[in-house]
Amino acid sequence: MVQLPPFASLRAFESAARHLSFRRAAEELSVTASAISHQIKQLEKFLGVQLFRRLGRGIVITGHGQEYLPDIRDALNRIGLATSRLRNTSGNRGLTIFVLGLFAARWLIPRISSFQDLHPEIEVRLVTSTTPVDFRYVEADMAISFGRGDWSGTHSDLIMEETFFPVCSPQLIADHGPIERPKDLTCCKLIHNIQHPNEWQLWYEAAGVHDIETESYLKLDTLALALQAAVEGLGVAIGRQPLVAEDLEYGRLVAPLDIEASTGDAYYLVYPLGRAKKPTLVAFRQWMLREASKTKTKLQRIV
Repeated sequence: MVQLPPFASLRAFESAARHLSFRRAAEELSVTASAISHQIKQLEKFLGVQLFRRLGRGIVITGHGQEYLPDIRDALNRIGLATSRLRNTSGNRGLTIFVLGLFAARWLIPRISSFQDLHPEIEVRLVTSTTPVDFRYVEADMAISFGRGDWSGTHSDLIMEETFFPVCSPQLIADHGPIERPKDLTCCKLIHNIQHPNEWQLWYEAAGVHDIETESYLKLDTLALALQAAVEGLGVAIGRQPLVAEDLEYGRLVAPLDIEASTGDAYYLVYPLGRAKKPTLVAFRQWMLREASKTKTKLQRIV
């Protein structure tokens, strides 16, 4: 019998070759970058050839790696497809969904119990991911992705468009007084999200206000922190829908102005073209679109 290398090392090699990054391969496979490096070295020792050259913090695939990659990728694809076919015909009622962590925490998790009440027979598995899902290489039924809905080989259902606008705590309004015009915000402490450094300027432009000072009172490196700071009354932050839907609905935050700006991006429910009729997927898709529609209706009344 032909001796085979460890399966984990083959997955690590394929992912690292696709991303040209041990770090991104580690994120995809939910391990550490050092584990990926160790698995690659183990595979290189088994094969007796070098698959990658390490260049500082980056990697370059060698000629041996390029020669090896197509066959390994094809073999992994075949294993994945065979596994999916067997699971689908064996009565498995599981549903694996890759989802952005912040969307899961702030929108999906607060609502998922209603899906479980409707379909207690379906086991939902949520896996957080920061990159677009390539269904050829991951075991997932669908994904909730952010972008323009143009991922090849997939069908994309629009969930909700992203808009952004100022939000603050009700207590800040009570202490500060009403905010009725965009220029009223100049008297407030502005909270900036470092990941979106120009969002205040873009919102003011959408509001028709130009050449206005948007000096930051507090800079935070994530949207979650910026929103929490606003809830605590530290200032006014930019909220992004649908990620602030729960905060607005339950009064933790208010939107003092009814002016929204759009990023042009949106959240989509994404799944491979060949799986559109899978019963568990159909059930989740129907529930998801219904919940999104209810959120839109609520937001129209609030914002």
